[in-house]
Amino acid sequence: MADPYRLSVDGTALNRDGGALADESDDLVGDLANLARTLTDLGEAWGDDELGASFGPAYLGFVEHVVSAVVTYGDQIAGTGVALPAGGATIVDEDRSQGDRAASIVRPTGEPAQF
Repeated sequence: MADPYRLSVDGTALNRDGGALADESDDLVGDLANLARTLTDLGEAWGDDELGASFGPAYLGFVEHVVSAVVTYGDQIAGTGVALPAGGATIVDEDRSQGDRAASIVRPTGEPAQF
């Protein structure tokens, strides 16, 4: 059974796969653009009666809020997609550095330490 108090990070995997989030962000922005085009093409289909007069402005305000939120979310995903590979590379470099350091440790008898 795995130790529940041990954290393990695969820096190589982060470095290799973390950038896929940037692609997800691109997909999200593209999907949002398609949605915006579809909504624009539909026009103001709610009519000009009393119900439509109250629904339309509320709907348009909501759409504007959602688009803004999704764009912000996409930016966050893209930023994470850039940060994960950089963090993974740092972890790999640090592991390599600490491994080299540990390998240079010798016992008082002159024998290499075992880890």
